Amino acid sequence: MNKIFISVLSLILVCLANESRSDWGEEARVQINEFSENVKDGAVNLKNNVSNTLHSLVERDHKNYWLNNVRTYKSYPINFYNGNGWRYDGQKEREEVATREYKHNVVVSANLGQRMIDSETFTITVHHNSPRYVPEQKTTFYGVSGEMILTDNDELEPIGEVKIEGIYYLLFDPRQDGRILMIDETGRFLHMVCRIYQDELVISKETTIVTPKNARVNKVSGVKQTTEAPKFNFELKYDGLHDKQMAFIYVTSENGGQAQRFTYPENQKVINIYGNKIQIIRAYPDKIEYMILD
Repeated sequence: MNKIFISVLSLILVCLANESRSDWGEEARVQINEFSENVKDGAVNLKNNVSNTLHSLVERDHKNYWLNNVRTYKSYPINFYNGNGWRYDGQKEREEVATREYKHNVVVSANLGQRMIDSETFTITVHHNSPRYVPEQKTTFYGVSGEMILTDNDELEPIGEVKIEGIYYLLFDPRQDGRILMIDETGRFLHMVCRIYQDELVISKETTIVTPKNARVNKVSGVKQTTEAPKFNFELKYDGLHDKQMAFIYVTSENGGQAQRFTYPENQKVINIYGNKIQIIRAYPDKIEYMILD
């Protein structure tokens, strides 16, 4: 720009020296003045354009500009799954099962003080959830976010998936602390620990060390079964034969486990204690032969 002004000044001096009074000299002075003003305006415009260009280089043009351009991260939209893991809010099937089965309409015997029939049940619940993934072996992840260790007993539930360059990856949050692990379509762990930001997966370019290098997961069924502790209902015991009277002890959980004693004549063939029908075959002081009826 200094060279431009020097050339203009030289031209002015030459014109003034040769024809300071001529019409050509006057016209030249007008053109030179106009040219000088244009140069000044161009310099101002150039300065403004440079300023605007520099501003646009750091302007946040979309919500992930800061992530994708300023720092060493890339982000991808997540397709989140619905589900809450083993909190069992999926489909359930409950079944009550007796701890002991007694044959009906078959002659059996019980000694003095031995139970003749009882009812103790437990409940089995089958939960139907989405499939889970289990590491093949102990796997360690170590990077800028710290250390994470998975064992072959950890059941991983996918929270969603991302598509990166045409390939789908499953996402896991094993410790529910925001540290996201990924597996590819073959079940292999990627060597990275990610984060979620504004419902998108943020992938750091920092290296994560995974041991073993070829760590993988196996897919397991989403069906899981839980068993509740046995629940006592009642118990009926033989209490012997006294003065031609058969005696029985009945204990139930409904009255706090207190025992009730029932007596019947020795020759009575059928007894019914709280809906339990029993046919007496023969009673002895120290044992009884009987048959449980339907």
